[in-house]
Amino acid sequence: MKTIEVKILWKGSGPLPEEEYEYHNRLYRFVRVDRDADLRIFDARRWASLEEAIENYHGVTIPTLVIAPDTFEAEWLRRVLIVDQVLRESAIDGQFGISVARFAIQNHERKKFLLRSFTDPLTKLLPRNDFSRRLQLELDLAEGNTSVALVMLDMDHFKEINDSHGYKAGDRSLRAVSDLLKQSMHGENAIYRIGGEEFAIITRMNQVQAEGLADYIRTEIMEIDTERFAPGLQLSASFGVAVNSGTVDSETLIGEADRALYAAKAAGRNRVELAGEISADLDPAEALIKDFENRIRVLSERLTSMLSSRSRELVSRLAKEADQDGLTALFNRGYFDRRMSREFEKVQGGSGKLALIFLDIDHFGKVNKTYGWPTGDRALQQVAEVLRNSVRTVDWTARYGGEELCAVLPDTDEETACEVARRIWREVAAQPVQAYDGREVRLSISVGVAQYDPERDGAVLDFIQRTSERTRFAKEHGRNQVCCSDTAVEDRGED
Repeated sequence: MKTIEVKILWKGSGPLPEEEYEYHNRLYRFVRVDRDADLRIFDARRWASLEEAIENYHGVTIPTLVIAPDTFEAEWLRRVLIVDQVLRESAIDGQFGISVARFAIQNHERKKFLLRSFTDPLTKLLPRNDFSRRLQLELDLAEGNTSVALVMLDMDHFKEINDSHGYKAGDRSLRAVSDLLKQSMHGENAIYRIGGEEFAIITRMNQVQAEGLADYIRTEIMEIDTERFAPGLQLSASFGVAVNSGTVDSETLIGEADRALYAAKAAGRNRVELAGEISADLDPAEALIKDFENRIRVLSERLTSMLSSRSRELVSRLAKEADQDGLTALFNRGYFDRRMSREFEKVQGGSGKLALIFLDIDHFGKVNKTYGWPTGDRALQQVAEVLRNSVRTVDWTARYGGEELCAVLPDTDEETACEVARRIWREVAAQPVQAYDGREVRLSISVGVAQYDPERDGAVLDFIQRTSERTRFAKEHGRNQVCCSDTAVEDRGED
């Protein structure tokens, strides 16, 4: 008989009513833990009043089985979250084991569904597209004095990590931080990756608790051992914390936390700022100006960092020539042709490396025909954003044609460029586009990758044509894949 261990966060006095239960030819063994629990059992009989018990019930978002006195069963059924269940006191002797076993099965299936359908591929955290909805749900469910806290954090100088230590070190840093967040929240499923290096936590905490949580995570991030993947790298993060006060909608709370996060970065990074404190002594107009100044200061610091790695003369010259595509905000075709010629001249006849990625959205005409041109525009913008967020500061991206986008990667070999292409491929597949009529549109891309070869690429057009041929090869051999060879497609980007 197979034994399944169920990790339980036990909020009751004394031992668990049962330690194991046989159900459908499986033995479910209940093990008490203090962290990383599968579910929580909350014994409401521990508290003298219903109000006190309900107050202690909030604050943990892992699925909870509430043991309720018979007289308050109806009240608890009305108050528990939708993912939680209630077991009345008089039924403990006969139903505790089966209730926990069935609840564990349901929770396990729900977690598998979330991991399969609603997780960020790199960090295994929840993705941005469900973030605002979940926050609004938590705010709607909060009653009385229940506090909902939003903790937003952004890894400091993340682009410098990619530039100095490489993409792999950047990805491993993101995974290390996400693992720390999951450990810090003891298995709660309200942790989101809302941007490239930006994360958010939704939790039932008051301001003091949320500030303490943020500062704990901040110090733990600094202790992450990076020597195994990036010797000499020191990680840190800036935090913005906002807690609901009265009736607050999700967008308002997000805005407050975001402003606090920018204040933390403007004040020197690696610190925690509370939304209620950064503008407590300012009137609304002054608070708005202060937020604007913080954002300008952070953006100025980022620009200064970029200038330190490139010559000011080159940045100035490229800035004058730069033209953006109006729809995608990538560089346009004219800019691509001018700058690509210069990139090619740098490596031609020398030992430098240059890689090129071409991607084409599969069946894009069908998207326009089925959902309309506005949805097609939205699809292009979303793929462009994935492309832009997947490359380093020294790389650059452009819209080559209608649904054809590209990334140019200086000082990069073909193997590394293929890893970047696979990451772009996965990100596009993981982020459905919301059509204007509410339907969900799943996208796929065909990608070609090539490295400059002095024996084959006598002119820049030869290099572009060879990369384009690989993209066409991917499309002609099934689409939805990455091609890094002239004669064979890859394993559809899976690794």
